[in-house]
Amino acid sequence: MKKLILLFLGLTAAATATAADAQFSRIAALNGIVSQRADYYQIADEVALEDGEYVFQMSSPHYPWHPVYGIANLVKECHEVTVMETYYATPQGSEVWGGVKDAAGNTVAGAKQLVAHPGDSAEAIGRSVKRTGRAVKGFFKGIGKDERSSDGEDLQSGAGNFFSADVARQVAYEMKLDSYTRNPAVRSMLNKIAMKRAAGGAAVGVATSLVPVPVSALTASVASFAINGALTPGAYLEATEELLRDNPPTELYRELEKMLMTLGVAPQDKEILLFRAFCANLNFTPSEKAYIATYLARLGNLPALSAVLQQLATTAEVGDATTLKLQLQFLSAFNGDKFYLQDYAVGAGNLIGLTTAGEAVLFLPFDYLDDAAANADGLALLRGAVAGKKSVWTLGATSSAFRASLQKIGVAALRENILQYLR
Repeated sequence: MKKLILLFLGLTAAATATAADAQFSRIAALNGIVSQRADYYQIADEVALEDGEYVFQMSSPHYPWHPVYGIANLVKECHEVTVMETYYATPQGSEVWGGVKDAAGNTVAGAKQLVAHPGDSAEAIGRSVKRTGRAVKGFFKGIGKDERSSDGEDLQSGAGNFFSADVARQVAYEMKLDSYTRNPAVRSMLNKIAMKRAAGGAAVGVATSLVPVPVSALTASVASFAINGALTPGAYLEATEELLRDNPPTELYRELEKMLMTLGVAPQDKEILLFRAFCANLNFTPSEKAYIATYLARLGNLPALSAVLQQLATTAEVGDATTLKLQLQFLSAFNGDKFYLQDYAVGAGNLIGLTTAGEAVLFLPFDYLDDAAANADGLALLRGAVAGKKSVWTLGATSSAFRASLQKIGVAALRENILQYLR
């Protein structure tokens, strides 16, 4: 059930414990990872909490008020919007924009007015979000049902069209953006630049030197991997980005299959068939599939690899796909450094790492955890893990009630706010 929590930096001591915990997590997210940048974007002080995930309201000159779901997406979107607004401020960017309407159907002037006067109430923000939401749905108009994810979106088609897709991937690589981004404003920008470049237009000079990765809106430790919504060190991988740049999805999947074979998996093994089924899963974008394959290769040919691939292949919801991606990213980042994984425990849409030290490690990629029932599947999997010691890592903060529920199932260690470990 949706909860609306009003969070302000000046929250008084009279606030409830739940609101205070949530405020702490949000402040950690905004002050530690992103900052308010009036020249690039605004983030409203009012935040909703829904199913363990914050719903932020964000606006920029070329992408007015719209919702951003979760800290992981906020990190990525702040990076994307900063790059987009930096580019549109250049002569080439101004020419590419050309006064056409943005993702919400507003002109540049109208969008700037929204940023300057976003409205003082949640109702005003809500109206803006609804306008943007309709525009976003229209962005995917004409896509067949068999090509859509569980959310009704086409996650397989990147920026560009039949004639400019290769150029769009190159542009995204140069600008350190995800060519399969779900951000319609950034996707629109990549489309325009790719079409200009493919036609030999004036906007061909898009390069890293022109649009540097703007660290002003992100802490230095986060900026290097914010491109794909990553939350752990070393999650931006140049070799993986080059694969995404150089290969359309079909060829990309062949290259990823070769990566799997380096683990000793033979073409006739069932793991290859499961991996191909995973690559055909419409609830992951091609960039997510590329990074997941990279994480699996890093973790090695563990005994439960086929069970992991089976889970990835059969994931039926975009939300579950995101959870699995972040769990694999977490295990990959900390394997060898802290955990020394020897296997996985797999089930109910979750992955648990089993270490050589006999520890079962579960990462819950939620912004705020106040209800154990909302994470019952992951905790049930942890309760039944064969390892003796159990530990939980969380993306955000937890409530005292949630911490008590962990003690009941024998969790020996809880590490909250994983982002603090990046500083």
